[in-house]
Amino acid sequence: GSALLQGGSTVLTAQSNPAAASYKWYKDGTLMSGMNGSSITVTYNTAADLGSYTAEATDANGCKAMSSAILMALPAGLFSFRSASACAS
Repeated sequence: GSALLQGGSTVLTAQSNPAAASYKWYKDGTLMSGMNGSSITVTYNTAADLGSYTAEATDANGCKAMSSAILMALPAGLFSFRSASACAS
C-alpha cells in the first residue's frame, strides 16, 4: 500500500478462515473500545495515531488468532488469519 499524509486515513481489515465469530482490536497492547468489527479505520492526525495495531479473531469454538502491524508511515494494511494449530477440534 501507499503511505498516507498527515490527515489521511486507511482501513485495516482482518480476514479469518474459517470465519471468526468476533474481533477485538488493540493499539500498542491496549484494547480499542468499540472496535469489534473485521475492519477499522485509522486516521493519521498526530504521531500518537502511529503504533502497533493488533487484531484478535475468535471463532465459534473460542479459538483465537492474532496478527499485528506496526504503522510507522500508516500504510494500508491487510491482516490474514490462518487456522490456529493450537486449537483442539
